[in-house]
Amino acid sequence: MRISIQILTLAAAALLAASSCTQDEVITPPPEQGGTPVEFTMGVRALSRTVTEGNVTNFVAGDEVGIFATGEEDGNTWTNERYGYDGNTWNGNITVYEGSSYNYCAYYPYNAQVTGTTSLFTVDTDQSGGYNHSDVLIATGTSDNANVTLNYDHAFTLVEVVLQAGSENIDLTGATVALTNVLPSASINLQAKEVGAASGTAGSVTMCPTEEHTYRAIVPAQSIAQGQSALMVAAGDGTYHRFNPTTSISYAQGQMLRMIITVGNEESGEDPDPEDPDDPDPDDPDNPDPDDPDNPDPDDPDNPDPDDPDNPDEPDPDPDPEPEPEPEGDPITVIIGSTVETGIEDWMQVVEGFSGTGTKYTSEIEIPITADIVPFSGGKYATNNTLKMTESGWFTRYAANHGATVSFAAGAVSVTMPTGSTRGWNNCSFGYHAKGEYPLLKNARYRLTFNVSGTATAGGVLVRTSQDNFNLAVVQDDGLSTVQSFNVRNGSVSCIVNTSQKHKDASSGVIVPGVDDKVDFAAVTDADLSSVYIYFFNNTNTTDSGSTLTISNIRFELVK
Repeated sequence: MRISIQILTLAAAALLAASSCTQDEVITPPPEQGGTPVEFTMGVRALSRTVTEGNVTNFVAGDEVGIFATGEEDGNTWTNERYGYDGNTWNGNITVYEGSSYNYCAYYPYNAQVTGTTSLFTVDTDQSGGYNHSDVLIATGTSDNANVTLNYDHAFTLVEVVLQAGSENIDLTGATVALTNVLPSASINLQAKEVGAASGTAGSVTMCPTEEHTYRAIVPAQSIAQGQSALMVAAGDGTYHRFNPTTSISYAQGQMLRMIITVGNEESGEDPDPEDPDDPDPDDPDNPDPDDPDNPDPDDPDNPDPDDPDNPDEPDPDPDPEPEPEPEGDPITVIIGSTVETGIEDWMQVVEGFSGTGTKYTSEIEIPITADIVPFSGGKYATNNTLKMTESGWFTRYAANHGATVSFAAGAVSVTMPTGSTRGWNNCSFGYHAKGEYPLLKNARYRLTFNVSGTATAGGVLVRTSQDNFNLAVVQDDGLSTVQSFNVRNGSVSCIVNTSQKHKDASSGVIVPGVDDKVDFAAVTDADLSSVYIYFFNNTNTTDSGSTLTISNIRFELVK
């Protein structure tokens, strides 16, 4: 916004002098209006338009940038002045005056909420429909005339993922890809062109499909630590694959990271041709014995073993050179590129990445119920008494001397409450700890279904995090809740569990759908989802005698 200069009429000036000026005060007249409108030439690395086509970023008609300008001599200032591009010209309201030099800093895309030259910029977490709006560009310049050239640099990182199927069983048609554990924001000093460290709550960024099996997204510069989840692929066949690198990955400012991801079999290192028993070494089809690269046929007496001193045959004086050792199959190995490649003029460098098969996820947790189950006794729930189960299995949670009983039969589990007992999940509950081979997916929705019966009139269910210290959000009606309450009518109960949010309080009671604000919830971490506790409880009025709640046919499955 330009600091405007008003020319007062004589009458207004006289009135102002009479009401607010003394004889000693001197009014400095404002500079004359006028000046020359600035004509901007803008590009990204001397290019001219903001759509990333291939690896080149260009501006297109309809784009808008924000510009700050300050006159060194005349002191005129413009703050976050919006300039729009019509395909040929940048249009805005900055004017300059002869005899003064001006400093400019600018950014793309324009945001009316930017009020200073240091501001926080955040990428879209869903870039499936396009990523250019998240591609923050910054530029600075100085000029003493009305023709100003601003060349923009990328403030963030472009990540490209190329998928390839590791076996015929993998269908990548319609696959979706998300970067995981991404911090979405960074503070940028526009005047200094300095981008701060990535910040915000770590979450997923859904990538944009650009061509067959190729996806792109923009993220702030940051690193993904060794062993931390970096990528999630939902294949077209309904399977999910998570990639956890065995070395850290760097998303570097102004660079493009290309990761070539092989979505393969469930077990890394599996022979891609398991029907060929004569070739256990898939990396060398001519060598059936991967343990001896110098001897492809150890059963052949005509092939001497040079390492055996009892073998009279002399070793070959000109043996074939030993093959270079194969690189270990890290899920993602980062190889730094050396120079800018042709066609990527505006990205400083391309970094190549390669991966193994990743980790395949099942879409359902199986919760078995048999008659011989002995549940883990967890005591009454309290904030200082959380469950620490290390394996999957059933548990009970009772208040001291509560008197409730839990019994297991083939396919069903029941809880019976005595008359006058205190109801509530932390006094009389039971449940299942699901610590499967694969953890839950982050930012997903799971459907929990089960059948209820018995003499109880009411019950409840909740799902808690891996440390039994937060309730995951349950989608209920038009809001979020921590508990799904239900009436016992010998029927089926269904609820949706949202694995992107957990309630900030460890024990919060029922959140009223549509009334309590989402601010009561916080983002989950991957650690929260390494296992879950599914609680059931009898919520029947305490005056009812011996009410029994029976649960059966429990299914916990991913909602695609």
